[in-house]
Formats: sequence, structure tokens, C-alpha cells
Amino acid sequence: ITGRYAEDIRNYADSNNVLLADARAAMTDNWGSFHSGDGLHLGPLGDQTLADLYFQQMGLVGVGSDASINSIPASLYLLLLSD
Repeated sequence: ITGRYAEDIRNYADSNNVLLADARAAMTDNWGSFHSGDGLHLGPLGDQTLADLYFQQMGLVGVGSDASINSIPASLYLLLLSD
């Protein structure tokens, strides 16, 4: 059922010009490497991957790729984009 939801979300984003950071597509094949050990919450690699996806979708360099971006929280970028 989650695959169907993911497909609906991707279709909605495509149809409505909404940026989509598809974490499911990026992490599903090797979920064991991305979760914190409980199988549910992201661990360090999952956090980094998700942050990189967000930054890529916003047209910015991935968090791990540029020290100048590391010092600016992603939430600030999201606030700036909402204006």
C-alpha cells in the first residue's frame, strides 16, 4: 500500500509543479543502512541523505558537499522559500 501512496504523491507533485524529495526512492533498496537501528527512525546516514535530497531539490549544493551550507540550517532555507 505504501508503494501506491508514493506513486500518488509523485504524480501529484509532477502535476502541480511541487518540489519532491523522494526519500522513499533513495532509501528503500537499502533501508538497513539508513535507519537508526529500530527500523523506523533515520540514523546519521539517513539524516544526511534526506538533507542532501532537500538541498538538491532546492537547487543548492548537498549539505555534505560545502562547508558554507553546513552552517545554515535547512529550516532557514525553507522559511526563506515560503515568503
